[in-house]
Amino acid sequence: IVDCGGQDQFIKNYLESKREQIFSNVEVLVFVLEGEKEDKKDNIEDL
Repeated sequence: IVDCGGQDQFIKNYLESKREQIFSNVEVLVFVLEGEKEDKKDNIEDL
């Protein structure tokens, strides 16, 4: 289980440079977004 909330640089590194190593045996991925706050909408569009 990995919680990367609010850590943009960490997420970018995690998903770009180490994706093969980290996700090679993953069978299920649960991606949770918080959509309540108005300022979060821009972040959702980036994903």
